[in-house]
Amino acid sequence: MQRWSAREMGGSLVGAFRAAFVTGVAVVVPLLVSLIVLAVAGQYVYQYLDLFSSLVLGVGPDTSFAVATPAGVLTVGKETLIERSRRSCWCTSSW
Repeated sequence: MQRWSAREMGGSLVGAFRAAFVTGVAVVVPLLVSLIVLAVAGQYVYQYLDLFSSLVLGVGPDTSFAVATPAGVLTVGKETLIERSRRSCWCTSSW
């Protein structure tokens, strides 16, 4: 078998690593910036939806509700109450 070197194959080893590094940076940096922007936007949307739900329900963010079930008393937070209120089992009384 014939031995080969990086220079014979068309470039130096340092050049190959440099190209791989630049390509990686060109992919990773925009991805991280996009994730940070989406996280900040999501936080603002969550804050406004939380404020809106507080106004609609008339309760504060740390309020919890006690629901009587056949198994006992169940403590439900505001987020759980809002998520479950879309289902018919919480809107209509079937007990």
